[in-house]
Amino acid sequence: MDFTLAIVLSAFLIGFGKGGLIGPFGGTLALPLILSSVVDGQPIGVAVGGALLLPLLILGDLFAVPIYWKDWDRRYIRLMLPSAVLGIIVGTILLTSLPNHTLKHILGIFTLTVVIYRFASARLQSIEYHPRPVYGWFAGLTAGFGSALANTGGPPITAYLMLERVSPRVFVGTQAVFFAVVNLLKIPGYAGGGLFHPELLVRAWPALFIVPACVIVSRPFVYRVNRKLFDVILTAGLVYAGISLLFG
Repeated sequence: MDFTLAIVLSAFLIGFGKGGLIGPFGGTLALPLILSSVVDGQPIGVAVGGALLLPLLILGDLFAVPIYWKDWDRRYIRLMLPSAVLGIIVGTILLTSLPNHTLKHILGIFTLTVVIYRFASARLQSIEYHPRPVYGWFAGLTAGFGSALANTGGPPITAYLMLERVSPRVFVGTQAVFFAVVNLLKIPGYAGGGLFHPELLVRAWPALFIVPACVIVSRPFVYRVNRKLFDVILTAGLVYAGISLLFG
């Protein structure tokens, strides 16, 4: 796939994800899309692709957080962030040290795990659940690890907040702030690992306009879209991405 087309499509996915239309799965779908593209005849590696998408995720955060201003619950953020830092450190170390084919397989497994989560998420509300701080700590740890390694930190936080029975606005607002902080915390490790490539970031300039526009535009459609049809399309995309990474 042409790199410009891949970055444009990724920008749409990230923008719609940050705006709430496809939830935390925008980055999950965007990374395999970037990995399917080539630049000057060379494929993009997992580590470089993740670093390329990080500025777009942060840009989306800058527009998403004001939309949900003060809708978050500070208790959950304070509980999850310390362990998320540890997860980010471990995830970044693996990202910068493992060979690309191993990272692609890990990313494929993570992506298919998201699919399993989507099928199981509807049943979370029926589970007999007793809140404990350790659950928040574990959610933060796995979310930080998944976010740093493969942009797949959304499902652990989503599952945890669903079990905590938070209101919809607190649910979305807490996620928005949590991942805004997590994405900023990923910068030092990515930079220290030499993952940022300025020439690729310059070529990704169309995304700078698309991401904010999609964050803003997606909000009115969050509650109007045909969720069943949309979920089928989204799940099919995740399955295709996971299989292509594992066996492509």
